[in-house]
Amino acid sequence: MLLGQQGGVRVGHALTQSAMVTVNFAEVVGHYARNGGRDAEIRAILDPLPIAVAPLDHELAYQAGMLLPMTRLPDCRSATAPALHWRAGWTCRH
Repeated sequence: MLLGQQGGVRVGHALTQSAMVTVNFAEVVGHYARNGGRDAEIRAILDPLPIAVAPLDHELAYQAGMLLPMTRLPDCRSATAPALHWRAGWTCRH
């Protein structure tokens, strides 16, 4: 699992059922890059992870924004975008 950390097997199972939008994936890559990770190293860590990455297009961004009154948390907008993709029949990149 990710960097061989304790609890990795348990987390690995949860990841097979997870999704994020490209904007959030970019933030994860950026975290590693800011901490000195090189492109090849970051890809070696992240590419094997079984996380579905959904593109955040204009329509999906609009729909996620419309969920704001229901979430009342600004950061939940992009977190809800993968659910909209699943509802529309989108499939995982893996």
